[in-house]
Amino acid sequence: MKRPIFKRLFVITIALVMGMTFCVPLAAAQDASIEQQLAQAKAQKEFFQAQQDKLEDSTKTSNDALKKLNESLEKQQKVVQDATKKIEAINRKLTKLKRQRAVAMRQSYISGINVSYIYALLDSGSLSEFLSKGEYANLLARKQASMAETVDQQIDTLEKGWRDLIKQQNSAEAEIAALQKKIAEIKQALADNNGKLASASALEAYLLSLTGNATATGCRKIGSDEASDSFTLAGSGTDHGLGMSQYGAKGAADHGRDYRQILSHYYTGTSIGDIGSFQTNKGESEAYLVGVVDAEVNTNWSMEALKAQAVAARSYAYINSNRLDNSQNTQAWEPSSNPRAQQAVRETRGQVLKYGGDVIPGYYHSTSGGCTENSENVGWSYEPYLRGVSSPWEEDSPSWNWNTRTFSKAEMQSKLGGLVNGSLQSVRINSRGVSGRVINLDVVGSGGTTRITVDQFRDRLSGSGIRSSLFGF
Repeated sequence: MKRPIFKRLFVITIALVMGMTFCVPLAAAQDASIEQQLAQAKAQKEFFQAQQDKLEDSTKTSNDALKKLNESLEKQQKVVQDATKKIEAINRKLTKLKRQRAVAMRQSYISGINVSYIYALLDSGSLSEFLSKGEYANLLARKQASMAETVDQQIDTLEKGWRDLIKQQNSAEAEIAALQKKIAEIKQALADNNGKLASASALEAYLLSLTGNATATGCRKIGSDEASDSFTLAGSGTDHGLGMSQYGAKGAADHGRDYRQILSHYYTGTSIGDIGSFQTNKGESEAYLVGVVDAEVNTNWSMEALKAQAVAARSYAYINSNRLDNSQNTQAWEPSSNPRAQQAVRETRGQVLKYGGDVIPGYYHSTSGGCTENSENVGWSYEPYLRGVSSPWEEDSPSWNWNTRTFSKAEMQSKLGGLVNGSLQSVRINSRGVSGRVINLDVVGSGGTTRITVDQFRDRLSGSGIRSSLFGF
């Protein structure tokens, strides 16, 4: 039996009301959960940052102590060398004295035999001069023996001092070895902590994006999100913003980070493995990489930045070994024998980036603009090692700030063409990634709004000087 229509409407209304009643707290609970996770992520990031600061201080303190120990050891080694030379000189003197003493004693012995025979045959005063010669020989032998004993004592004293110096040197060398081991442990802990800090920063950035704040702490939001009458784009950074920022690596190296720390920061959760050399369509890998390092970055930069570039480029080349060209479509390259590029490649020979035991392509770009981006926000698949992280110290990059020319509304409508529904009213940024890079835009027309990707927008304005998707109006 069917219910009357008003009863069915009543039931539906009650169901809808009940659904709304349960949905609202659920959404609120989800928001609260995100806020709680965000608070936890911030706390974790602050904890790891504090650990990072402590470890960096420990590294500096240990390095300072190591420098002083090495200076002390160099002085100690000089003292030991001087003592060794003195011992050798006195030994030579002692050897000479011993030879002289042996000669004198032999002469004394011969003189004594001759004197005894003569004295027995001729006991007269006329032999006194002859006997005195024998006494002189004995006296000379005794004097030589006394001098030899004195030199022996000098050698004993010097050798004791020399042995004490050697003990001090061995102790200093053992202390240096222990300190070097400690520094290596601190650096490893620093690299591990850096990875955790990067993960916490990426998680914070992701949670911030869920709360409506698309940019992570420290990242830049440039310009306004909407323009209507005229259109000038102000931006920062270059390319996709994934992986390592080359200018960020330079800045990190200038601030004391080594290449391992730089790489663990930009490639979340990765480690460095060794695969040796390999063949590419450009020849043997290590020779090829010298040309990449020389072409991609300024080889006057810090060696640690060049080594980070070498490892990232080697990782990319390993994955793309059969499709390398000479352009930025893969990696810039030119034949090179630059000594600093050679050093960077040599000192990282065979080293690549690994995630979960597998080699990864070490994507990189010139300038991030303050933060790198998550891979899924630039139209790529999700990659756990390509998370958005902060990238300070890029201000000396020529792409830190850039602007396009100003477009009138008519020019912008002409550029966007069929993407405009009716006459153009405005262009509005709809969403941004964790770095502040634009993901989608709304083209608002008199006949409606069209949602487009940032790649569509950049394609329509090709040649206008838009260097990256980190921009505003």
